[in-house]
Amino acid sequence: MDFQRAVCLAEALRARLHGMPEPSDAEVRTKACLQEFLSEYSDLEITDMGSWFYASHREADAGESIAFRADMDAVTGPDGNAGHLCGHDGHSAALAGFGVALKGRSFGKNLFLIFQHAEESGAGGRACANEFLERENPDWVFAFHNLPGQPTGAVVLKEGTFACASEGLILEFTGSPAHAAYPEDGRNPAFAICALVQELPQLSAPEAYRGMVRCTVIQIHVGEPAFGVSAGQGKFLLTIRAALDEDLKELKRRITGRGEALAARDGLAFSCRESDVFPDTRNDASALNRVERVCAANGLASNRMAEPNRWSEDFGWFLKKIPGAMVGIGSGVDHAPLHTAEYEFPDEILEQAMALWMGIAESESDGK
Repeated sequence: MDFQRAVCLAEALRARLHGMPEPSDAEVRTKACLQEFLSEYSDLEITDMGSWFYASHREADAGESIAFRADMDAVTGPDGNAGHLCGHDGHSAALAGFGVALKGRSFGKNLFLIFQHAEESGAGGRACANEFLERENPDWVFAFHNLPGQPTGAVVLKEGTFACASEGLILEFTGSPAHAAYPEDGRNPAFAICALVQELPQLSAPEAYRGMVRCTVIQIHVGEPAFGVSAGQGKFLLTIRAALDEDLKELKRRITGRGEALAARDGLAFSCRESDVFPDTRNDASALNRVERVCAANGLASNRMAEPNRWSEDFGWFLKKIPGAMVGIGSGVDHAPLHTAEYEFPDEILEQAMALWMGIAESESDGK
């Protein structure tokens, strides 16, 4: 199909997707809309995997196989409503538009277009990567994320870690309640939690790690609003993040170790569980160089980013298993930030994303 016609169809598709935002693990209408679009306008083979799906362009004498991945879930805001405040509608529309542009083309390659669920929770990438790679075993995998703050349409490259690893920690301290007039008769967890909060700067001191680490306090809940009772139960939620998986593990070890020690000091039971686990999204050097060559050959502006994005991306689960790269595409220097009420994916970068994927499909690898 004519490339510009495919771009126009992608723009119309994004408008439809934007009007039906669905949170992680609830992308029912979104998935159906994408499948209907590809069935109508492309000649790709669609494989339904339940929560997600992929579309295939297969050639009999394929020399290599390349996978491209887009996420399709929306963000759940403070009001409990979903909205496409991270641009996944644009990511999916660009990939679907690329799929349409493949119609009638030959590349000497197998090409796979993955439409993944539940990126915002981090759960979709792990399941999708395991299932897809077991079925198709491609040689390479690529993805992009739109980047507010970067020039519109510029392809943003990052050696090593593109997006940080992160993990939610839920630390529970259990003591025993007592009458507020006799707090010494109980074991109140407030003091252990307060001590741990105050020690976070020391526990995350940069000299102890190879790369950037951060701790963010999310919630502290101790006791209940009963002025006659000294609290016996406390919960501390925080998000930890790091540019490298190994640093995240060390930061977690230090925090939980101190939590355990402070609980023991105050005669409390201690437990820790994880939520929203994301690995680091670490690019393969050869895959990133391929993207840079494609940009140069196709007149696509590109630049290299010095520091990783602090936010996390579950595309990292794919990159733990096969070589590939995630790149950014600039949404505009003054564009509203991700996850804000003012944000909306800019349609003008759909063409750049589709052109980048087409360039990779047409390019040759320099080896893994």
